[in-house]
Amino acid sequence: MSKLIIRSFFLVFLCVGITPLFASPIKTETSCKKTEVRLQYDCLVIIKSGDDHISNVEVMVGADMPSMPMAHNVKPVKVHKSNKDGEYKFVIQLEMLGEWKFIYNFTKPERDKIFEKLNF
Repeated sequence: MSKLIIRSFFLVFLCVGITPLFASPIKTETSCKKTEVRLQYDCLVIIKSGDDHISNVEVMVGADMPSMPMAHNVKPVKVHKSNKDGEYKFVIQLEMLGEWKFIYNFTKPERDKIFEKLNF
């Protein structure tokens, strides 16, 4: 009986999918340019899993200043798809110059939270 339960467990485990355990993590590569508004930046983010660009993501991005935790929290903004596969755009308003930690909250293709530090 116990062998049957163990075999069933492994069969379900394999059928449900072992792939997510070995899938590449989501990575972001962000670059930002100043706009005409003070401390506002037009940003482009490339979203990848391994070497593959990811399309059809749903993600919000906020920012926090690591040197001053909880002192500067930027309201999250929605990230929009650009013309190229895996490239997304957003405009973010920062509060001061310095090092910022962008916080990407993904809801699709899977729930995930990615952090990326940038200097402005």
